[in-house]
Amino acid sequence: MGWLALLALSGWLAASCRSPQGPNPESAASVAVAGHTALETAHTVSEIFQKAGYAPVPQAQNSDFKLVFDKPGTGTDTVLYGDWAGKKVWYRAKVRLALSEGELVIVSCDAFRVLDHGDGHFESEHKLSHFKSSRYQELLDQVKARLK
Repeated sequence: MGWLALLALSGWLAASCRSPQGPNPESAASVAVAGHTALETAHTVSEIFQKAGYAPVPQAQNSDFKLVFDKPGTGTDTVLYGDWAGKKVWYRAKVRLALSEGELVIVSCDAFRVLDHGDGHFESEHKLSHFKSSRYQELLDQVKARLK
């Protein structure tokens, strides 16, 4: 993750509202991290996701803050979930960081299957069910373990 993105993250977090006390049950995956700044947490999230094969996706400065990572799916994913044109299926993780009242950093992730990746007119995201989100919980658990 670039320094500019980390700088934007720190500014956003400094100005953001406080979130609820614990991980978000509505998200596909979430953890609460104590004893580290949001900037340290964001840097670790980026490292863990990139190590798992995800590429960071730049975000517009005026958009809601989130870290976004994309990863191409497998050939099997394309056969199972792709269209008749055989375009590759991708996976997208949208990670949000929020500060809670107890000075915890709440990291939550929503996961999507992406069809027509990169096509401005036809790209579509399909949110993965909680049942299919265990790989994202494992990644966030790695973030929390590294920051202990």
